[in-house]
Amino acid sequence: MLRISTPLAALGLIFSCASLNAETVETPPVVAPRIGEITAMLGEAPYVPGRPVDDRAAWERLAAVSSVARYLGQAERDLAEPTPVLTQALFEIYKTKGTRPEYEIPYRQRSDRLARFAIAECLENRGRFVPAIEAELTAILAEKTWVAPAHWYGHGAEQGIAVVDLGSSARAATLAVVDAWLGSRLKPETRAAIRREVEARVWRPYLAGVRSGKPDRGVGWMRGNNNWNAVCHAGVIGSALILLDARDARAEFIAAGELHLPRFLAGFSDDGYCSEGLGYWNYGFGSYLYLAETVRQATGGRIDWLNGDKVRAIALYPSRLEIFDSLYPTYADGAPGVRPSAWMRDLLDRRLALGHPEWRQPEPSDIPLYHGLGAPLLGAATVMFVDRGDDTAVSAGSVAGIHALRDEFPQAQIFTLRPAAGDPRFGVSFKGGHNDEHHNHNDLGSYVVAMGRHALLLDPGMELYTSRTFSPRRYESRVLASYGHPVPLVAGRQQSTGRRFSAGIVSREYSKNNDEVTLNLAGGYEVPGLESLLRSFSYARGARPELVVRDTARFATPESFGTALVTFSRVERSAANRLVVYERDAAVEVTIDTQGAAFTLTDEVLPENLPGGAKARRLGINLDQPSLAPVITLTIRPTEPPATAVASATLPAGTVVVDDQAPVRIEAEAFSSESDGKVEPVARVETSGLAIRSWDKTGHTLGWRFTVPKDGRYAVRVRYALGTPGDSVRTATLDGDPLVTAGDPAAFAPTGGWSSERNDWREVWLGAGGEAVLLELKAGDHALVLRNEQGALNLDWLEVVPVK
Repeated sequence: MLRISTPLAALGLIFSCASLNAETVETPPVVAPRIGEITAMLGEAPYVPGRPVDDRAAWERLAAVSSVARYLGQAERDLAEPTPVLTQALFEIYKTKGTRPEYEIPYRQRSDRLARFAIAECLENRGRFVPAIEAELTAILAEKTWVAPAHWYGHGAEQGIAVVDLGSSARAATLAVVDAWLGSRLKPETRAAIRREVEARVWRPYLAGVRSGKPDRGVGWMRGNNNWNAVCHAGVIGSALILLDARDARAEFIAAGELHLPRFLAGFSDDGYCSEGLGYWNYGFGSYLYLAETVRQATGGRIDWLNGDKVRAIALYPSRLEIFDSLYPTYADGAPGVRPSAWMRDLLDRRLALGHPEWRQPEPSDIPLYHGLGAPLLGAATVMFVDRGDDTAVSAGSVAGIHALRDEFPQAQIFTLRPAAGDPRFGVSFKGGHNDEHHNHNDLGSYVVAMGRHALLLDPGMELYTSRTFSPRRYESRVLASYGHPVPLVAGRQQSTGRRFSAGIVSREYSKNNDEVTLNLAGGYEVPGLESLLRSFSYARGARPELVVRDTARFATPESFGTALVTFSRVERSAANRLVVYERDAAVEVTIDTQGAAFTLTDEVLPENLPGGAKARRLGINLDQPSLAPVITLTIRPTEPPATAVASATLPAGTVVVDDQAPVRIEAEAFSSESDGKVEPVARVETSGLAIRSWDKTGHTLGWRFTVPKDGRYAVRVRYALGTPGDSVRTATLDGDPLVTAGDPAAFAPTGGWSSERNDWREVWLGAGGEAVLLELKAGDHALVLRNEQGALNLDWLEVVPVK
């Protein structure tokens, strides 16, 4: 077996974790005494995550758990498909076009398939998936590089620098887990190749950086304080603990983690705020969490990286950020519909006793198997085999309203204001901070207004990443620059980028029924003659809640001034100074007061591509004349949606369902045709069989064949989930004839989530203009085809229901 030696003579002084400063302290090398201490904590044999395939009792218990057993069915379908092809031409697309999915999607699919095959083989134990596992391993081991194109070109690999990135580190951990689980069932030459390639591609450059104390660009992330630090360390350290025989070699990796991982934690403010966004809390802190659990188990509980007030504050970040009912602001690179991972909350409450029994899951949930840059199978092993004792989950309904009236992250300047029990579901979030945060957007003063199940006024969150996103051209993007946020435009200028461009808290006053916070935003703008710029948020609870956002500026000489609203929802201008922003079941009225000054309202769709196919809509409110002391006040109150905003398509008057117990059920994953895209069959909460996801590309068409038993009139019912704001739109044909046209398409309203952690499914009639389409069908076979005109959908099933 491979042994990585520890050059003890080259090791110097060790620093305690508490003394590290993520930005200024030079990286110290690990010292021999600490490696010796950790060596004594480790077992003679390498660490095995979860249970190996031969532990039949453990795997047979999991075979009865739906969230795990679903992988067996998925793996069976994968057997019918070849290993995804990766070519140099696909790799070069990032360099020539700046786009990432062309290579990263098949790259990810290789890891996903390997992980599913490994889980399926362990569940079934028949050898049926071993040839497919060998095939996927052979393909991955033969790849020219495990580094994603965006990191190859962005981190110097093309210049000969040995790069360890998010993808290569995850590859290492995934291969290590497969080896640990299946052991001698893999070919000896395959197991040897795994160790050889992981050492060359991951361990060797990592250790070179650790031992020198001066990691170059290829592993510079170990000195960073963002998600890369935790994600890459999880793959590097996890793979070493699993594959290395020598205890002191394994110990060196843990000792290195002790030095460098505190810098990741330093990237969170002391109040626990994650400035990268909730999705990156799931990804980065999730990687830290399952690595901490791995190290805890490997050392028999002697090393616990979850100790400390800072980790506890980070663990509570999602609950303090949540406005209500799983609605979260999408600041920085957040994405609409993202929620905290259920497995993380479950494990955190078990390990830290956070006082959230409702977070605990009675069985493995939301297993962290998939990610765009790899399959963190190490985390899946942690989640699947965690000791659950006799715990039972608390239903979501039984803990409704557990939040306080407000939460504040004082260092990060993030505020969450919520309604009292019994009040209308109207709440807000807003932020100050500075313009050099992780995954920074220039967004001082941005805010979100939630009504019912929707964030109607919002911060647009992340764009789909391209080569521009993390380059000097970053703020050419109109959703990353302040132009795409609901913040002032001052003398025609947007906010500037950098740590010195920051907001300040002028005052805060909280009471039972009213909260008011005033921020100084002048520090965000490089505008000569700007003497002051205050933004106040006044939030009133009760039966008639409201939010008042007031911008008050003062200039040395008259200047232009304006502000904006951002939304994914529909907008009606009900009066010269009044807007209604709405979804089908929720609406707010925005009244504009400029103290009599004339203003112009602009309405534009920002061109940047966002997750789920959504486009942000910017409503600019700009004073017509320059002013010395402009004031713009927006008063936002709940209202009723316009009459045109029907709840869903309804059956025409007089139509009744003949037999609702015997519809013709069409499973979404059983589509008979697909073009201009590729959906993925997945398991979701409370599905009939599987569901489909990734139906998010405009023009992506799916078709289903079905048979009706007799002539008659029918309507089509659809069970779907939609976690992003704004409607998703589809057109349809039946047997080749138009059924729902582009002129009057079927619009599917958001359901509040993707049914990945809770039941977000909604059943609606397929129709347009608020009325279901009725079909006159002959007995026999028919073909229904739906085309994506806008947005994403998860789909569980379609039903053809007899009506009269």
